[in-house]
Amino acid sequence: MVATSVHLRVSGASFTLTFTNKSLQLNVFRYVPFLGKLSLSCTEYLAKVHLPGQHMVLFNPDEPVKSIMSRAAAEQTTLTEFFSMNSLNNEIGEQAQNTTYQDFPQYFVWHKVSKTWTKRQKGFSLGRMYFVPPTGGERFYLRTLLTVVRGSKSFNDLRTFEGVEHSTFQDCCRSRGLLEDDGEWRICLTEASVIQTSSSLRILFASMLLFCQLSSPENL
Repeated sequence: MVATSVHLRVSGASFTLTFTNKSLQLNVFRYVPFLGKLSLSCTEYLAKVHLPGQHMVLFNPDEPVKSIMSRAAAEQTTLTEFFSMNSLNNEIGEQAQNTTYQDFPQYFVWHKVSKTWTKRQKGFSLGRMYFVPPTGGERFYLRTLLTVVRGSKSFNDLRTFEGVEHSTFQDCCRSRGLLEDDGEWRICLTEASVIQTSSSLRILFASMLLFCQLSSPENL
């Protein structure tokens, strides 16, 4: 009598089918998730990416337009306060200047009420920036710069390289060599591979082929 076993694994359980020419046996093994508390508290924080004056503002429809505009101009965001932290002339400012925007939550904590960053005293947080597709225009190039540039104290400072302030973030990326050899698209795909599904990655790559100027798409 010859017995054959087939092992299957479906989300949360393992199945083993053993069958012969006379019988069929099914064994089910369930995986029980660990419900204990980890010793290290780890969270994930998504940092906002916006162009100057284009951040999100919450308002009451009955609020006067002038009041909304005035409040929006003074609004503090994770990005504008990142610039403010880099402007500090102390030990905290020095640490901020050596940290990229996406890594900022590892060393600093964002307080939603006061809208300020403070030095992290405990715990651990993985920082990421909101994803921006290549079709996002200047916002895409802004995000590209934020992945590599440290110590910027303003949007204008972020657009400055070797003493020259460029008129656009794209021009600054080009001056820094980030647009050579499809560097910006490679960075985009690498980051997207962490947070996007396989179908979304295919759509993203197709968008690059259609709307972007790729020099060597076969090497991406």
